[in-house]
Amino acid sequence: MSRVASFGLRAVAVACRILAIALAADVVALCLAIGPTRTPVMMATNALSQLVVAPLSGSFVIQTSLDGAFRGDFALASLALFVIDWLCSRAAARSARSKGPTPRYGVSERSTR
Repeated sequence: MSRVASFGLRAVAVACRILAIALAADVVALCLAIGPTRTPVMMATNALSQLVVAPLSGSFVIQTSLDGAFRGDFALASLALFVIDWLCSRAAARSARSKGPTPRYGVSERSTR
């Protein structure tokens, strides 16, 4: 894999990580949304709800005892984004470690000369 592909995988990983952290923070904020913090949290929720796929959107919403709501769809989307981040990071690290094709039968070209 080339350096460009490795860089692209790292960029995708960082983007997924940022979105996953934003979704996870919104899940926590929604559970505790009381008083004057309710309006900004709802605005953030409306913006982030565009990121969740339609079949998952609105699923697993549970009311909390603090008059907030646990958004299961945001939690699942955040988990999926963290997994994608991890997979892209591993693939980028693996491609950065590989220096080219491996020698055949464990013998390098230098030792045969």
